[in-house]
Amino acid sequence: MTTLWIGVNVPETMNKSKTGSNLARAMLVPALLFALAIPALAAGPRTAASRKRTLVESIHFGSYYVPQVVSAGRNVVVFWRGPDQSGTQRTFAISRNGGKTFAKARTVRIPVLFQLVAITGDAAGNIYYAGTTGFANQIAIVRSDAQVKNFSTGTIVDSDRNVVGIDMATTSAGHLYLAYQTAFAVGAAGGGTTTAEQVNWGYSTDLGATFTEFVKTNSRPTYESDSSPSLHAAADGSVWLFRVRIATQERAAAGDAYNGGSVLATRIDVESDPVEIARAEAPAGIPSAVRGYLSNDGLLCVSWAETSYATGSPVQSVFLTRTPLGSASVPPAAPLARVGTPHIHHLVRTAAGVVVLLLHGAGLDSTEAEPNIIGLSSVDDGATFGDVAQLTGYPPVTSFEVATDGTRVFGAWTDTRIVRFANFVAKDAQ
Repeated sequence: MTTLWIGVNVPETMNKSKTGSNLARAMLVPALLFALAIPALAAGPRTAASRKRTLVESIHFGSYYVPQVVSAGRNVVVFWRGPDQSGTQRTFAISRNGGKTFAKARTVRIPVLFQLVAITGDAAGNIYYAGTTGFANQIAIVRSDAQVKNFSTGTIVDSDRNVVGIDMATTSAGHLYLAYQTAFAVGAAGGGTTTAEQVNWGYSTDLGATFTEFVKTNSRPTYESDSSPSLHAAADGSVWLFRVRIATQERAAAGDAYNGGSVLATRIDVESDPVEIARAEAPAGIPSAVRGYLSNDGLLCVSWAETSYATGSPVQSVFLTRTPLGSASVPPAAPLARVGTPHIHHLVRTAAGVVVLLLHGAGLDSTEAEPNIIGLSSVDDGATFGDVAQLTGYPPVTSFEVATDGTRVFGAWTDTRIVRFANFVAKDAQ
């Protein structure tokens, strides 16, 4: 990893891993929903990377991997895996001024965990680490302070299947929500076996010491698989779980030609039914990496990626819709951006409604022939976006992640030789 910008990077299968109206006026509803559901590209703000900081640099490629970033209290902490580090051993650097400067890097080994999958922080300055133990069907959650010291003894969550992905989110009330994905073999209708997935979620009210009973979002995985869970804690106290649902047997029968699947959003802090987010009439591929947020004016905003192999090489299209709560979702007319050689995309929002959408790939909307980072920004909660901006160039970026403290958007990436940090900002195009 040459250039590392703040963030957590895990394989897409681990990833954790980037939307009604007045029904009394029936004649106005279709037009209103269409306008809300499809963000427009405009000559508005452009995404820029400011306060770039090189945290570590080597003359050799293959030195640094798995960048991760977390905001905890007033601290921003960047983690990465350096030479001769394995398991949960990490190098980290702390900034106490929003990334302007960083203290000297130190090393740590996260206790209890065998594999580190997700990190998150809260406003009180707690950092939570989640991953698996030596057993693939057992999750461990550990907490530290914002100085990456004073670790808790850890909490164990036993799963009935092997865990392949984890996501966490903290609320203003101090609750910790955790969602995880499992994957396992089931019988295929045509004979043999195929892979099925399930999503489970629960929460803690005591800093991760104990959790509620975990809830499965799909009870018939042989026929319906849920995957790609991500969590969002909104400013109004609501907590949302986003995920993908596919028809297990249909996917098995169609193979690479399968492009079905649903994008679902469920409010989980209260009992509620899932909201299905409409996809384009001609889907590009199976949806993945669903991200979402609740806008300041109460719209459910959801982004996801679809990858097509129609030309032989993968092409990722990233969509975003905005739906008033209580109304039907409207399909997006077109993707916001596309790249080849795709990696996981990121969607980050600040409390003021600044939204930054970041893609990691090559060609198409990127000017680079090898994987690098492009971005689009919105200052109106995703209603309109500015033009695509090329944020990195040669050498190609291998790992990339983002985080926010509610005010600023932080990014971290690497090409295995350099670890760097920056703030992503929306700048006036003028």
